[in-house]
Amino acid sequence: MRNLSVSLELARAFSSRNRKHFVLPFLAIVIGLIGLIVVLSVINGFDSLLIESLTSFFPHLLVDSPDYVPSGINELLTYFPLSIHEGVVSMGTNFSGSFVYTTNEDGLRYIDRFLQDGRMPLAESEIVLGKEIMEKLALTIGDIILLYSYKGREPVSKQYTVVGTLNTGIYQFDSSVCVIRGDLFDFTAVYLLDPMKAGEFKRRIEKDTSFVVYSWQELNQSFYKAVKMDEFFAMLITVFVVLLSGFGVSNSILYSVLTRKKEIAVLSSLGLSSRSISAIFGFQVAYIATFGSAIGVSAGVMISYLISKIQIPLPSDIFYTTSLPVKIEPLHVLIAVIFEFSLAIVFSMIPARMAGKIDPMEVLRYE
Repeated sequence: MRNLSVSLELARAFSSRNRKHFVLPFLAIVIGLIGLIVVLSVINGFDSLLIESLTSFFPHLLVDSPDYVPSGINELLTYFPLSIHEGVVSMGTNFSGSFVYTTNEDGLRYIDRFLQDGRMPLAESEIVLGKEIMEKLALTIGDIILLYSYKGREPVSKQYTVVGTLNTGIYQFDSSVCVIRGDLFDFTAVYLLDPMKAGEFKRRIEKDTSFVVYSWQELNQSFYKAVKMDEFFAMLITVFVVLLSGFGVSNSILYSVLTRKKEIAVLSSLGLSSRSISAIFGFQVAYIATFGSAIGVSAGVMISYLISKIQIPLPSDIFYTTSLPVKIEPLHVLIAVIFEFSLAIVFSMIPARMAGKIDPMEVLRYE
């Protein structure tokens, strides 16, 4: 215990006397954490925005019965009958593939929040189209289109009057979704207060009923995997940035060992063990990593917060948002700090062990 306190005191003294040797690794840790937190916050912001846009429009659960009535679901937001089938929207010689959403008054009332222009269908001969379909086919409200539906084995065509434009915030929906009024349905669309609990309620409904239930994650697997892939690459970036700062720490500790051979030899001659000498340089790294992480995290969180408040403008036609989205995820910040600290300690082990293995007799002979 006494040797440990001696190592701590010597580490503090060594760090105070030669601060200039630790400026670069200190700055590497600080700048690395600032960059990581800001980048991760922006990626988390985009991911959250995409998931929020997706789950605000697409049903969180699809129950394969139009007569299902939710019960015992305290997270229930709303539900309504729905059919989804493939179709083709045609205007003259132009056409666009689509997914036709057929619902009743309750469903139209919910979807109304995504209406960009016009109104929802009042009759079965009226239709609302995604804004990308409108642009692709050069349509305006009041135009008459031909919709080929593939609900059964044979395609059925019917004329519809365009009465509104949808803007869901997700390109794959805005470029394919059509909404019409009807009275024949295949599913019940269920929306929850927390869409991330869809899997839990899917299992509960299937356990309590004989219905097959599909969650939004299952029906949008490619989209969900893309979001998870973003998170993976964000963490990969974290690893590489932290590795760079780890090399800086290692070089500084190695330099400290090489310039303090005489002090190390004297301490060893006075009876300080090799382990205690190695601990001195390990504690030096702990000092650097602790203060660097504290300042890096504080600055990174502050910068991310300022970015969210400044609202850096983005072209909405490309990013589907008017400003740069930012979301600080405490777990990602914690992982970055722990990894940074652990890696700094690991990178210091080789030079620290070198210090513990220095032969005092060999050093003092030439001093």
